[in-house]
Amino acid sequence: MLISTFLSFCNIQKGHFWGGDFAMYLEQANALVEGNMDELIAKNQITIDRSDTVIGPYMYPMGYPILLAPILSLVGNNFVILKLYNLLFFLGSILLFYFLLKRFSVSKWVFWTSLLLFAINYQMIYFADRLASEFPFIFFSFLALLLIGRDAKSKLLNATLIGIVIFIAAIIRTTGIILLPTLLIFQLSKWYVDKFKITPKVVLSMIIPYVIFGIFWLVYGALFIAVDGKYLSLFEISISSVLRTIQFYIFQCIQMLVYAKPLGNVVLVCLSFLFVPIFLLGIKKLLSLKNVYLFGFCAMLLVLHIIYPITSIRFSLPLTPFVVLTTLVGVTTILKKLEFKINFDLAKFFFIMLIGISFIQTIASIYIQNKKGTNESYTSEMREIYDYIDEHVPDKELVIFKKPRVLRYFSGNNAFFTNDFSIENIGDVKYLLLNNEVEHIPNFEKHKSWNDFQLWKRNNSLEY
Repeated sequence: MLISTFLSFCNIQKGHFWGGDFAMYLEQANALVEGNMDELIAKNQITIDRSDTVIGPYMYPMGYPILLAPILSLVGNNFVILKLYNLLFFLGSILLFYFLLKRFSVSKWVFWTSLLLFAINYQMIYFADRLASEFPFIFFSFLALLLIGRDAKSKLLNATLIGIVIFIAAIIRTTGIILLPTLLIFQLSKWYVDKFKITPKVVLSMIIPYVIFGIFWLVYGALFIAVDGKYLSLFEISISSVLRTIQFYIFQCIQMLVYAKPLGNVVLVCLSFLFVPIFLLGIKKLLSLKNVYLFGFCAMLLVLHIIYPITSIRFSLPLTPFVVLTTLVGVTTILKKLEFKINFDLAKFFFIMLIGISFIQTIASIYIQNKKGTNESYTSEMREIYDYIDEHVPDKELVIFKKPRVLRYFSGNNAFFTNDFSIENIGDVKYLLLNNEVEHIPNFEKHKSWNDFQLWKRNNSLEY
């Protein structure tokens, strides 16, 4: 954890990259504190509906904004502190995975190498410089998995905690609801193994998590009934989308171990034919009724993202430690058979080599990130632009900008994105914030210029 903390801290920079999700999370957190959630929902509906591309849902689940609200109200837009706060959930996830690993019968080398490769994984460290829901979701998902598999003395208390933690995971990211069928898998497998007697007390302890979750979910739905909208409209599935997404996640699983993307798709395809059999062998060696619920969680999460075809590294992050573990077990199984022939401990050599590669990848990623800088949305120029728009553009006026949610969060003016500046498309919009490369826009004139951006205003003679 100390190594992970140090590497993550080295990667954290002031400000934030453009993104857009982070601004929405922060805006929702502010809306919670200020009590103007309805106003934010109405504004973001305009942003989403009028933008050319799919930016996101009307609102994100409220779990992460709820976690952000207290710290945001204390430190404001201090992104370093906000990122360090977010980092705590990743560090907690490493500790939780340590205890989850104890459920598997693996060698000490596999155990500690799996834990270390998760802690120093370049993708995880990369996201330490992002304000996103990944780390809290991983933390509460792992906590739920640990509680589910825990042989607690107080069954009723543990069952209550399971229901609460699953609820928290589900309101951070809606996919957390798969923890409910994960719990059911565990309960059925445990009953099959132990053949315990079904008594009223046992039944009560089994159904309490679902009841607790249901009660909290109803309250959440009543408080934020219109918040999680627009998700179904993003759902689009076809045979081609499923095949494309399967390919993406196979490639992504490979890159959890080795960053092979620069080598091209041909190399990744070749590695896939090597990786998939090794991975399946690892599953065969690890899978047992004791741990089937953990594999059920991973499988359901993966299938959900395949049939809901949004390809992004961030969605695969919760699977990272399990993919690493399973792959290491598969490789170890093969190498042990070879060791009898060459009398050399190939597995230990492979682990040391993989740890070395992982360190090099992470350090290289940190170096590249620091060299190019990740602060795009909160530079001194952008803060000057936000302040100018806040002071000189009337609050009711919409602004067209490439990152509308970011602009709205920092300036207060609502915005949307489009590349079609015709009067028929933009209607009554009077302001455009565009890159300096733009030289001419019909019906608009340059109003204010900065180094990288220009604010355009509609000609007075052409008011809508």
